[in-house]
Amino acid sequence: MARTTLCKFAKKSMAISKIWDLVIAGAGPAALTAGLYAARENLQVLVVEKQTFGGKVATISRIDNFPGTMVGTSGEVLAGNLIEQAKSFGVQMDYGEVSAIARHEDGFALTVDGDEVLARSVLVATGLENRKLGVAGEKLQGVHYCATCDGAFYNGKRVIVVGGGNSALQEAFYLAKIVGHITIISAGELTASHALREELSRHKEIEVLENTVIEEVVGLDGKVNGVRIGDDMIEADGVFVFIGHAPSVGFLQDLEVRVDEKGFIETDAEMMTNVAGVFAAGDVRSGSVKQAITAAGEGAVAAVAIGKYLS
Repeated sequence: MARTTLCKFAKKSMAISKIWDLVIAGAGPAALTAGLYAARENLQVLVVEKQTFGGKVATISRIDNFPGTMVGTSGEVLAGNLIEQAKSFGVQMDYGEVSAIARHEDGFALTVDGDEVLARSVLVATGLENRKLGVAGEKLQGVHYCATCDGAFYNGKRVIVVGGGNSALQEAFYLAKIVGHITIISAGELTASHALREELSRHKEIEVLENTVIEEVVGLDGKVNGVRIGDDMIEADGVFVFIGHAPSVGFLQDLEVRVDEKGFIETDAEMMTNVAGVFAAGDVRSGSVKQAITAAGEGAVAAVAIGKYLS
């Protein structure tokens, strides 16, 4: 997925030799809210994001349930507002991938694109990674995990949406405004909300195959040509996969941050992990309800706790 144009930063502007009060890994609602709160308390804050500033909310075509926003506000608009508000209080932002965090005499040393960035405290707000199908052909050109990012490439064409939950149907509805035909393939029965399933019945251009397992993504000249189901093949120009997410925590292995049985980070009520000075908020945290508004709330709680910790 291409990096969003919501936020343009010069690469490597993170002042590597500086010791930051707080470095935040991730740039979704939890991270940006935490950055805003911390910066307002005169903490030196750096937000590091490897892909999309605003997080997954920036890729959502329509948001109806974030307080203070108009019904139907796009995720891009909401994310842009969060970014600009945080920047207005002095939060520094830069692209970069955090690959490791280790203890340091000044607090913590983060490895960001191979460089060392020092911090007195760390907030992990990296959110979730898309689950993969785990079948042959998934790396072909034409397999996607974001409809708003890549749907425009399929104007009038046939696509397959994989998944049966809320995300799959919401993304399918967005694609329906662009593509010619959609086949939703779900390994089980649809689990999306009643309201979304009712809306689905009004889309004649969307076909649904339940209890159906994709065994291979089929390609032609390196590009998606369809999917194989048993001895049958369903032709398509693109495949959009929405089968859930996993927490993005691989870079924490050296710190031995405690996670639950599903890999989500465990914290106390103030969002601190078992490692003093390391906090977590948003979808990556165990117990999160995975909503933008609660992620923002957790970010605020974490920032207040970080202020107390540093003082």
